[in-house]
Amino acid sequence: MQIDIYKDQQNILYVCPSKYWGTRERMALKDIKIARDVGHNVFLYCLRDSSLHEHAKRENIHCFFHQGKNRIKFRHWYRLGELRSIIKKFDVNIVHCYNLNYLWPLSYFLRKEKYKSLILTLNRDLKSFYLNFYFRPLVSRIDLVFLPMKEMLESVRGHLNIPPMKMEFIGLGLKVDRKVELEKSKECWDIGLFVGGHEEDASNIMPVLRCLNSLVHGPFSERNFKLHLLSDKKWMEFVIFSEVDKFITENNLEDHVEFQRAESVEEYQKNLHLWIAVNPSEALEDYTMTALVNKVPVVTPRNPSSMEMIRQLGRVGKTYKSGDARDLKNCCVEVLSKSNQYCQNLTFVREQIERMFGGKTYKNQILSLYEKSLNKRLRLYPVKR
Repeated sequence: MQIDIYKDQQNILYVCPSKYWGTRERMALKDIKIARDVGHNVFLYCLRDSSLHEHAKRENIHCFFHQGKNRIKFRHWYRLGELRSIIKKFDVNIVHCYNLNYLWPLSYFLRKEKYKSLILTLNRDLKSFYLNFYFRPLVSRIDLVFLPMKEMLESVRGHLNIPPMKMEFIGLGLKVDRKVELEKSKECWDIGLFVGGHEEDASNIMPVLRCLNSLVHGPFSERNFKLHLLSDKKWMEFVIFSEVDKFITENNLEDHVEFQRAESVEEYQKNLHLWIAVNPSEALEDYTMTALVNKVPVVTPRNPSSMEMIRQLGRVGKTYKSGDARDLKNCCVEVLSKSNQYCQNLTFVREQIERMFGGKTYKNQILSLYEKSLNKRLRLYPVKR
């Protein structure tokens, strides 16, 4: 008997306990809404009062909360008994995990559950290797791994030893209205970046402020510079606000920094001349890709995925060493000094970016892969009558 994902209702558990509000969390929310809108029962396992929880509440998504520390070692797996009971109580068919730290206990809990699919979405460059005897049965329990781009395949294969047939390239599901283009300021260079309201450490933001200080007080351009710090929360509520505000005041940057709570980052980007990504742990930031669709050049932390993206698309931006204000400043100067060339090239590659990372086929692709994973398990373990 084959499962039709559009007709047969499934119970799907999304596991993403994270205090951050980044690409991973936005993808989780997007996937939940896709499954819910088709008619499936969806549940989210997250951290109470996190940004993801707040967004889920607005969408009336049923949430369960992780108790205790977010770093789960083997000896602490017993504390995840509630997660195991949720899977049994609600007869969950698909477990979709976004955090490698929770993948291992989930693989262990599902080792005897023949008809439940385990799916991993990965948008981070792996640094550790999971190749020893201990991880082999846990890795083998994974049904599918979703990746944003094909170039991550070799890295994931080398670190997790997952066969290519279990990897699927789904992009980022971007939706950008590019029909409306706004006229940009000719008096100053508008530079934007996004900082989630979860941030407790200013180490990723301070290099950008030091870069801005150097640009403002240096002989780099006849135009002025303005940095737009975008967030999903009010900046006054930030733990790091006092540290950021102190640096701005000490260096007389009050007229060059604007704090904004943006409801739609994609729309706000249309006013900018340059977009800076600051999270070094993300392979690809979704807002970086929406900036490119909006014809805004980018400067992003240097990692294998971002370097490959720049190589494929050509002159659409630069990569910098994370935390290095001097390297960041040099990249900004180069991109802004050749802004017309970068924007012209972006006009030619927009359709390519939308094909690779857009949302036109994302919904059908996600659902068909859910169906594929469930039907594969039915073929491997036929139901005895």
